[in-house]
Amino acid sequence: MNSRTKLAFRYELKSLALGAGVFIAIMLVITLMFAFLLPPDDEHGVSYNGGIFPFLICVFVFGVVELRASLRVGAQFGVSRRSSFMGSMGAVVLIVLGLAIVSEILSLLQAVMNGGVHVVELYHCLYLGNPMLPISDVSFSQHLVSIVFNTLLMIALYCFGAFFSAMFWRLHGFFIAVGAVGIVVVVNLVSYLLAVTSLGTALVDWTLAAPVNAMVLFVIGAVFWLGITWLIVRRANIRAAGKN
Repeated sequence: MNSRTKLAFRYELKSLALGAGVFIAIMLVITLMFAFLLPPDDEHGVSYNGGIFPFLICVFVFGVVELRASLRVGAQFGVSRRSSFMGSMGAVVLIVLGLAIVSEILSLLQAVMNGGVHVVELYHCLYLGNPMLPISDVSFSQHLVSIVFNTLLMIALYCFGAFFSAMFWRLHGFFIAVGAVGIVVVVNLVSYLLAVTSLGTALVDWTLAAPVNAMVLFVIGAVFWLGITWLIVRRANIRAAGKN
């Protein structure tokens, strides 16, 4: 990592850490509210499914807003867009890993502090076979797999958010509406094909057969969206904020 890439890495790490810190503080407050406001009653408890989902939304938003800001700052300080791009992604991986660890800890903390709350993480729900299995009964190795699973999923979502942002950065006027409608159409078409075609069903079954299969898809998706994003931004006219 050269000095320019390190500079971009440090800038993006500080920027992401600030946003992630505020988000974690909010999630901690929500966790404590659940713990103290809900009665610890196992028989009449509530299910809290997918504690990772707020983190997924947060990382997607990071992808939408952070990469363009990093490229703009890099251009102002003479850092090439390649160095800014690589430095930013290095910071993203580190921050996302931290968020995945925090998500797992908060889910475990919620379950330990209040027996009436059944916390079900995405990995636990999909691959451990029992959605109502108390998270406190999940083994340490399973927690580690869950962290890796969530990290790769969040990286893929960040890359999609970055693509989403970069695409609209390059579009103008009428084509912005075309791009927005096109994304909705493509997402719905892919969802439909996965649901009704034998190939789509086989892919879904393969993905749910083992967590490593899903992780492979997350990596492929991240590389795919990141590659397209780089092709878009490498020749983009980097303008000041507000001049899109």
